Amino acid sequence: MTATTSKRVAAIALQQDEGEALWFLGFLVTIKASSETTDGRVAVMEHLAPRVPARRCTSTTTRTSGSTSPRAS
Repeated sequence: MTATTSKRVAAIALQQDEGEALWFLGFLVTIKASSETTDGRVAVMEHLAPRVPARRCTSTTTRTSGSTSPRAS
């Protein structure tokens, strides 16, 4: 087993509106810590998605008079 030396990485503390912000597939992605700033150890991203209202089911199924079988008798 060989011992490895690791480089010391500076602490990262970004505020709410700090970091590189990019739009990606309808999400706002803010890079808080990249592999460059953490010596390739980790990447931290914040994803912000638009709020979508819940969908309501508005369709109804009605039966016609007669058989419940798909074939006519």
